[in-house]
Amino acid sequence: MTLVRDPESLAPLRADVRGAARRRAVPAAIALSLLAVLVGLSTAGASATTRHAALTEPMTAADCGKQSIKIAFVSALANTYGQAIEKGFRSYLAPCKNVKVVDFDTGFDSQKEFSTIQDVTTQKTFQGIAFLPLDAVGVIPAVKKAIEAGVQVVNFNNPVGNNYKTSAVNVPGMAGTVLESQYNRGVWLAQMSAEACKGISDCQIGFIGGGASSAETSIKSGFLAELKKHRTMHLVAYSLGGQYLPAPSQPIAADFLQAHSSLDVITGSGDQMMRGAALAIDHAGKQKQVKIIGLGASQIAVAAVKAGQWYGTVITQPLDQGRLSAWVLLRHILNPKLAPQGINPFDYTNRSPLLTQAMLKSSSVVPQWSG
Repeated sequence: MTLVRDPESLAPLRADVRGAARRRAVPAAIALSLLAVLVGLSTAGASATTRHAALTEPMTAADCGKQSIKIAFVSALANTYGQAIEKGFRSYLAPCKNVKVVDFDTGFDSQKEFSTIQDVTTQKTFQGIAFLPLDAVGVIPAVKKAIEAGVQVVNFNNPVGNNYKTSAVNVPGMAGTVLESQYNRGVWLAQMSAEACKGISDCQIGFIGGGASSAETSIKSGFLAELKKHRTMHLVAYSLGGQYLPAPSQPIAADFLQAHSSLDVITGSGDQMMRGAALAIDHAGKQKQVKIIGLGASQIAVAAVKAGQWYGTVITQPLDQGRLSAWVLLRHILNPKLAPQGINPFDYTNRSPLLTQAMLKSSSVVPQWSG
């Protein structure tokens, strides 16, 4: 696969790939690597499952077809989580020398994302779009225009449309949706907070979100719904100013600690922001009082949980999201008549997403991003 970031340097390309993936032997090194990831990541209450073909059967050049394919990858590319999804996406398509993936960095600007999808459609040189929705409803008109123009569209991580509790495809004509429900992530954050709050009669919680978006709304909804089940837990501080970065999150956490001297837990919608919270907690000398709960199971977070510096983190699977998104998009570029596919990466795992120090004592986890 050719790595390209400048769309102006590319000639128009057309898509053609071979049919659905065939069962085949997996090279030993790849199999062991993927098995380590899959063993390390899972979902609550899931029964034993069969791993998805995109996670177990690497593409070969023979699967890629002979005609050219051009795909727009639209996401927040400066974000470490978004980079991990992109890495998974590109790694799946790596054997395909006839495929060019063009990056479009929108940051967390929903209007820029809308305009980017419109521009990609207008160019009439792309056969596919994979993107991170920032405004689940507002982006729909741009998505529909792309579909009308014959472009195959897949969204990852965040939903498109009003259904934020499942991985269902909500817009007719889309190729697919690949995500772990943001609503469930909020539920899991609250469940882990409940574990951290055991024995505390008035457990005070601060929550740092990354910014105004449909994903944050979904996470908060799940968090608050689960919180209602626990009368001793109270959300006393909430901010959307974390920007999925440590630096802006540190002063937010410091404000939480100053306004609520009895704060027991700080959690939020990204491990990056909990890194900033940890600095604020250390500066205030409240490491023994305030427990940290992250979201993402990044390398940094898993190490902090293992060392007892954080209480826990919720496991997510950005590399798997990227690989599965590429799998769906490639198949639908090949055959636009395929039925849309909604995929939850957690459907192919078999353990709790709540990662704590106790869990790490009995099993290992392979993080899928840096944090």
